[in-house]
Amino acid sequence: LISNFLLHALSSSQMDGENPPDIEHECEVFDLTFHPSQPLVAGALINGDVVLHHYTLRENKVAWSVENHEDSCRAVSFNDDGKFLFTASSDRSLLCVDTATGQVCHQQLEAHSSGIYSLHNVPEVGLVATGDDEGCIKLWDVRQQGAVAQFDQHKDFISDITSVHYKKLLLAASADGSLSIMDWRKKTRKATEALDDELLSLVVMKNRKKVVCGTQDGMLLIYNWGQWGDYSDRMVGHPKSIDTVCKIDENILCTGSSDGIIRVINILPNKLLGVVGEHGDFPIERIRLSGDRHFMGSCSHDKKIKLWNLEGLFSADGGAEEDEEEEDVMESAEVAAAAAAYEAHRQEQQALKRAAGKAAAAAAPGSAYDQDDDDEEGDWYDEDDDDD
Repeated sequence: LISNFLLHALSSSQMDGENPPDIEHECEVFDLTFHPSQPLVAGALINGDVVLHHYTLRENKVAWSVENHEDSCRAVSFNDDGKFLFTASSDRSLLCVDTATGQVCHQQLEAHSSGIYSLHNVPEVGLVATGDDEGCIKLWDVRQQGAVAQFDQHKDFISDITSVHYKKLLLAASADGSLSIMDWRKKTRKATEALDDELLSLVVMKNRKKVVCGTQDGMLLIYNWGQWGDYSDRMVGHPKSIDTVCKIDENILCTGSSDGIIRVINILPNKLLGVVGEHGDFPIERIRLSGDRHFMGSCSHDKKIKLWNLEGLFSADGGAEEDEEEEDVMESAEVAAAAAAYEAHRQEQQALKRAAGKAAAAAAPGSAYDQDDDDEEGDWYDEDDDDD
């Protein structure tokens, strides 16, 4: 369990704006993406459908729904101006859809040799990157309608892709525990040391000085740009996997975890700033920021896309508020009491688990019970802080 105490205290303090109604779907939503300039959000569904909704603070309406994939649609992304929507599926296909009509403009039915897991629109250069279940990454030229580069260094699925387009660089996180950096112009690549933990999400922070990756074990790993051997810092505290991250500004990001909670995190110094919202007990599949930065969207196994009004988190110019308001909220008596209550609850639950484990071990003939339960779950601190 994650802290419902903190969720109530922080969300009531920070999320002052009204949230639009939830967008209901007929099945689980794997991914979502916002139109860059219009109030439109597209959802990728487990049954292969892609549904585009128009949303307001009062209601949401279906713009169109298409059934273009034979298997689950895993990833969606608009191009720079929003005229086209790219969709990718576990059936190995990559499609380009007209946003206005929902009609397919172009398709690659066998884009990969295995199911496509991740998709990224590379801004300003007309390229789209895809990653599949077997670790292959391909770069597609929208104008040429074909692959222009391929990288095969990973041994497991590509969980997330991002880019630094002006440097002609792709970055990819993989379940094989490594982060790769690829120069699509020179066709060269570098990779970090493979970890025992799966890398599930990534984002470039601190004006391209840091790369932050979320892991299966609930850590945020921080790599120094250009020093790709091993991570330089880490932040623990998520009790479950960090499946998705969303950059707010160069210092702040949001995380979506399989415990169903969306958190606001400051990077270097590493600390929890607050909670945006939650999907109950359902894991967060994706979080994204709307084009106007007024809303954050999240999707989960509850068949919903939730839209969170970020009015209380950001200033009018769209950046994260630079004053001391958030620190004052975190230091308020209400939140301090909520945090203390949650910590007491967590310790009580751990004590019950230890007692149950000892009882079960004692009941098994010849068994020896030796459990080290001094874990770091719930402790929001940084190690080897290397803030340069």
